[in-house]
Amino acid sequence: MATAAESNNPTRKPKKGGKGPGQNSAVRLKTVVRKLPPNLPEDVFWQSVAPWVHDDTCTWKAFHAGKLKGVCVPI
Repeated sequence: MATAAESNNPTRKPKKGGKGPGQNSAVRLKTVVRKLPPNLPEDVFWQSVAPWVHDDTCTWKAFHAGKLKGVCVPI
């Protein structure tokens, strides 16, 4: 267990990857939604996640349609 003197050590080096000047202080994380149904349209998906995914919460987003696996399609 650290003592009060050890926790206030001024010789500690700052952690790498800290926020530099000009960087946004808000934390933005990557979220991946998997196993989407293949027949789900992109616009329906974005409407359903709109309360959480908007310009204030993300800077980049992408949609990849779901795929059918193991289903034989007759010719």
